Formats: sequence, C-alpha cells, structure tokens
Amino acid sequence: KRSSYASTIAKAGAEEGEGGADVPTRVVDENVARAHEANKLTKENERVKAEKTKIKLHIKAVKHLPKMDRFGKTDCYCVTQLDNRPFGGQRYRRKTKIVKKSLNPEWLDEAYVFDVVNFPEQDVKIGVWDWDAGDEDDEIGNVFFSLACIKTEMKA
Repeated sequence: KRSSYASTIAKAGAEEGEGGADVPTRVVDENVARAHEANKLTKENERVKAEKTKIKLHIKAVKHLPKMDRFGKTDCYCVTQLDNRPFGGQRYRRKTKIVKKSLNPEWLDEAYVFDVVNFPEQDVKIGVWDWDAGDEDDEIGNVFFSLACIKTEMKA
C-alpha cells in the first residue's frame, strides 16, 4: 500500500509528462521500504537491549605468535573479559588452558557462555598472554570487538 506522499509524487510525475510515473513511484517505494526495514531493526535492537542474551564464545586458535621464551617458543593462554556491570549485569573473566611450547596454539574445548544485558552495546576483550614459571606473565597482545557485529538467532 502506497502512502499518500507516494501517490502525490506519482501523479505529479505523470502530469508533467515524464513518460509515466514508474520511476518516481519506484524511488519512493524503495525509500519507504528502507525506512520500514530500519524501523524494524531499531525495534529489534530495543527488544534485545531490554533482555538478557546468552552469548557463547569459542576460543579456537592463535596464529604466528612471537618467540617469548628462552628456547624460541611461547606458553600461551587467552583471557576473555566482558564487563556487564554498567548495564546491571556482572563482570566476566575467563582464562583458557596454557598451551606450552607453541607459536600456533589451538584449543579444542574452550567455550564460554555469558549472560549479557544490553547486548548490542557490549565489547569483549581477548588478551593473549605468555605464561612464565616463577616470573610475571607477559602480555603478547589483545583485541577488542563489539557484540553488535554478532547476528542474533531467535529460538522458538
């Protein structure tokens, strides 16, 4: 169903002799469809913000680490952090197992579930560390990413 604005544009285009009203009508219809889709996404974001969302995060692998130990390898682990307290949730901090003597460590069973409030506006930090026996561990690097980039799946 076209809005009255779209009908007015279509009539004006036809009256001006532009060869028909299809072009202006199609443009208006596409704009109305885009606005409708944006409104639907905004409503979905508001719904997701208001409820707790379960996020399952898998730590799979780290590639091409620098040599951190005396014998040219790294004893790597990852620390995943999500601070949900500003939104009424809790703070999460999870640590993987240490993979010793590897520059390309892999984890087969490292998965964490977080209950996230205000899902689209949350950030996760994953830090990569080198474990040192007796000394302080060395941070190799870290990455931040927004949970807004994760597509939600609705379960009935």
